[in-house]
Amino acid sequence: MEEALHSLIVPPLRIETELVIFDISRLYRNRSASFGTGVDRIDLAIGMDLVRRWQENCFFIYSDELGYRVFDNHAGRLWLEQIEDRWYGDSKSPVMTLPSWLSARTHRTVRSLIPKVSPERLTYVVASHSGLPRHAKQWVRLDPKRELRRHLYLHDLIPLQYPEYQRPHTQKQFLSYLANILSPLCDVTCNSFYTRSCLQDYLEHTNQSIGEIHVAMPAVVARSNGSPLPSVPRPAGPYFVALGTIEPRKNHLLLLNIWRELAQEKKDIHLVIIGRRGWENENIIDMLERCRPIQHLVHEYTGLQDMEVTALLLGSKGLLFPSFVEGLGIPALEAAALGIPLILSDIPAFRELNLNAPLIHPLDGLEWKRQVTALAVD
Repeated sequence: MEEALHSLIVPPLRIETELVIFDISRLYRNRSASFGTGVDRIDLAIGMDLVRRWQENCFFIYSDELGYRVFDNHAGRLWLEQIEDRWYGDSKSPVMTLPSWLSARTHRTVRSLIPKVSPERLTYVVASHSGLPRHAKQWVRLDPKRELRRHLYLHDLIPLQYPEYQRPHTQKQFLSYLANILSPLCDVTCNSFYTRSCLQDYLEHTNQSIGEIHVAMPAVVARSNGSPLPSVPRPAGPYFVALGTIEPRKNHLLLLNIWRELAQEKKDIHLVIIGRRGWENENIIDMLERCRPIQHLVHEYTGLQDMEVTALLLGSKGLLFPSFVEGLGIPALEAAALGIPLILSDIPAFRELNLNAPLIHPLDGLEWKRQVTALAVD
C-alpha cells in the first residue's frame, strides 16, 4: 500500500505589523511526542507560516514558571523544522533541547532588541492555550504597560463551558490566561464559527472588548509520494478507529459499552483506540483493563508515528468520533481527506464541518451500534 500523506493548512492570520513574535511554549513542551495532537499540528502550521511570511522579522518566545527566552528566526525555524520532521517523517529523529539550541549570545542579542521596538511594530502571536499568558509575572515583564499588540488563535472555550470534562484547576487557569491576553489590542482568530459564537457569548457575559474576530478553519489536503506505508500490527477482523486523548468528553465509554454488547453477541468487530491516557478517566481505564468480554476486541495504541496512524486508518472500516463537545475536530478532517468513512456526534462543531457522514447524538448508543454494525459489513 502506498504512503498516503495529508497536509494541514491553516489560512494565514491577519497580522499587519512589521515584526511578529511567536510563542512556541506548547510545541517545546510536547517536542518528544512522536505524533502531534490537532492543537499541536495547528500550532506548528501557524508557526511555519509566520516564518515564511516574516522571515528574519519573525522572532520566537518560550516561557515557563522560571521566565521566558526570546530568540531569532534562524534558531526558531531550525527547531520547527525538526518538530515537523519528527511528527511527519522520522518519529525517532532527535529534537534539540533549549540549552543546545539557544546560545547565550543569541538569547542576549534578540532579547535586548524587543524593548527597543515600539509596540505598534510588533505582534505577539500564540496559537495554543499555553505559553506566556499562563505565567502572569512573565507576561507583565514582557508587556508591563499592556501596549503590545497580540493575536490569539482560539481552539475552544471548553474549560469554561464544560469544566466537568477538565482537570480541577483548568477552568481557573484558563480564566487567568484569557484575562492576561484579551484586550482591545488583541485580535482573535477562531478555528470555527462555533468557537467564534462561544467567544462572543463570553465577551458579552464578561463585558469585555477586544480587537477584530476572525475565523480561519484549517483544511486537510491528501497527497502521496509513492512510498510504502509502515507495517503496523492490526486486528485480524474488521475494525474501527477512535483517535484522540482518552478523556471523558471524547466519550470512549459509549464505545466500550457498545463493544461489550458486540462481544456478548459474538460479533467479530474490533475497536482500535489511538491516543494517550488523559485525565478524569477512571471508568474508561477500568473497562479497558478489567472488562474481560472486550479484551480480544479492543486494542489500545500509543506513541505511534503519523504514518502509522494513517496506515491503521486506511485499513479500518471507519473513524468513530462520539465526542460530547469539540471546538473543531482535526481527526475527522484528516480521515475525510483520506477517504475514510466517518461516524460523528451530532454537535455544532461537527455540523459545521459539513462532511458526508452520519451525525448521531452522543448519548444514542443504540443508533451508534446500528451504524457501526452496518458499516462493518459494508
